[in-house]
Amino acid sequence: MEPTRSTPDAPARRRSNRPIPDQVSELWDLVVAYAKQETIDPFKAIGRYLGLGLAGAILLSVGILFLAIGTLRGTQTLLDVNGETGALSAAPYGITITLLVVIAVLIFKIGTARRRKTRAKEFS
Repeated sequence: MEPTRSTPDAPARRRSNRPIPDQVSELWDLVVAYAKQETIDPFKAIGRYLGLGLAGAILLSVGILFLAIGTLRGTQTLLDVNGETGALSAAPYGITITLLVVIAVLIFKIGTARRRKTRAKEFS
């Protein structure tokens, strides 16, 4: 009787001579490694981006705060309204608020333009 040969189309079966507890232990190690790869590693990458984003937001906020204070003090000096209660005493505050609104609108426009660009790349 001639031994049967496996054909290339037939699935190859791997047989291991190792005991079953070793195979179960290896399977457990593979499952744990896969779970770490698919859960913990992405969270580490997200944490890195969140940390950089938070640092950027704090620095941007502090910069805008200093810009607003500088604008307020500068316009008070230019209009010479330090300590006065006339009609022009509110002008520096109005100018500063207007500047802050313009900055907020610019930041909003930049953010929505980037979102649109990202969405366009996803759908094309």
